[in-house]
Amino acid sequence: EDGLHIGGITGFIRSVGALIRQYNPTRCIIVFDGKNGSARRKKLYPEYKAGRSFSINVNRAEHMKQSEDKEMESMRLQFARLSMYLQALPISVLSVDGIEADDAIGYIATELYKESEIIISSMDKDFLHLITDKVKVWSPVKKKLYDKERLLEEYKIPIQNFLLWRTIDGDTSDKIGGVKGVGIKSLIAKVPIILEDKALSVTDLINYAKQQITDGSKYAVYKKIVDSEDILNRNTTLMDLTANNFNGNTKMKVQRLVEQDIPILNRIDFRKMFTVDKMFNAIPNLDGWLTSTFNTLDAFGKK
Repeated sequence: EDGLHIGGITGFIRSVGALIRQYNPTRCIIVFDGKNGSARRKKLYPEYKAGRSFSINVNRAEHMKQSEDKEMESMRLQFARLSMYLQALPISVLSVDGIEADDAIGYIATELYKESEIIISSMDKDFLHLITDKVKVWSPVKKKLYDKERLLEEYKIPIQNFLLWRTIDGDTSDKIGGVKGVGIKSLIAKVPIILEDKALSVTDLINYAKQQITDGSKYAVYKKIVDSEDILNRNTTLMDLTANNFNGNTKMKVQRLVEQDIPILNRIDFRKMFTVDKMFNAIPNLDGWLTSTFNTLDAFGKK
């Protein structure tokens, strides 16, 4: 009511709360990109995430439109305020310089908590190749929980070769080019071994394509695959979140942050900020919401 933007804050907090109530975890870790997190990938591939533009909703009334600078400033202010709210909750917040959130999440899932049941919440397909018997991915946009069976049902590629398919397909959101002219249907039809219960490497794929050419196949898909060997190897390095391709010191920082005690729910600080920001319409029954959402996590916290 004071004209300050709080939609990003309330939307984020309510989404986190809904996920916690839905899955009742013993720990919740929120991961943000670290400073210069994309540097390693950009060094390998300068076009990585290049040219990402900030969009303004053109459907707003003219007098409600803001300049891009004002929009970005609003986002910065809300993000800073959001971090203060998160510090008052019994959740762990992680951001490590030099790596992206994807890297940290991959390392946590494959190494630090590899014996635990894990649910990664993200609309980013990058995380789907992390799925195992213990790791699932919740898509907040599709409202779907992906396990091995659902992944196969939707994408037609088994989990052991899903990353290989992603290296072929590329990632338009990150500006990572794939192998042009090789779609999912042609790949399944011409490279049926990708459906077998065996993990294929880029080398396996290239050798298979070369053998088909040697045997006289005229299908263009095989030549496209062979000619794209460098692209496939590059994309594997860019996309593989199981490889944990960052240095030991950074891994130790991630581990230290993850192993810290879960903070205790600070109702007083949260309520103070909540009152100052006049968020009553977003969460009408604050005390009830805090109790129903965070009691289980709070019980695991230590003073």
